[in-house]
Amino acid sequence: MVRIDARRVTVAGKQTFGCINMAEFLPELAKELKPNDTTWQAFQRTYVGPGKVPSNGKDEPLKGKILYSHLQDWLHDDVTLLTDTGDAQFNAMKLKLPEQAGFEVQLQYGSIGWSVGATLGYAVGRPKTRMLSLIGDGSFQVTAQAMSTMIRVGISPLVLLINNSGYVIEEEIHSGPYNQISDWNYTAVVEGMAGTRKNLFTAKVRTEAELISTLKAVRSEEHSCK
Repeated sequence: MVRIDARRVTVAGKQTFGCINMAEFLPELAKELKPNDTTWQAFQRTYVGPGKVPSNGKDEPLKGKILYSHLQDWLHDDVTLLTDTGDAQFNAMKLKLPEQAGFEVQLQYGSIGWSVGATLGYAVGRPKTRMLSLIGDGSFQVTAQAMSTMIRVGISPLVLLINNSGYVIEEEIHSGPYNQISDWNYTAVVEGMAGTRKNLFTAKVRTEAELISTLKAVRSEEHSCK
């Protein structure tokens, strides 16, 4: 690690070089670094400007920025948006919430899987609030069993499971095969938890058209939603 102070530079906590002006040092350091636009590219994939509503091609796989633009339109004062650690968290923080809407996220420890149990607890504690939970596939696999209790006690959060085939946020930090997970049939898993109960609605969304029809369906009071 290189620590840069106003008039000195310390390398690896051991060697300190004095009489170095930060304003002069940083431009020279920049010349030695290779540009990395990874963060900018990630931002461009998800950013939706004010008043801009992008659209997918008819059969084109659903893009993140399309998903979140539709979720923006779905939010209202009675909704609490709850998101797990990782990709969903960073994208959800770009949404503009109505004045009375809630927002819950686990920032302190960044616990993967927190959101499934948190959705259950929040929905039981505040039954008049409409829950919208954004959960990654990796997070869901850690605490999926909480869905069984949600079905049993009859609460109806809208859970959007974002299936991107692994621990994407961990892959960005440190790539490795341990970030890959099995691709469950998620709707079938939850339907199995329901048993003979009928208070469940599931859908698989692959395109923008399927997203629009699914969000329209879950607005109906006939469905308890997954």
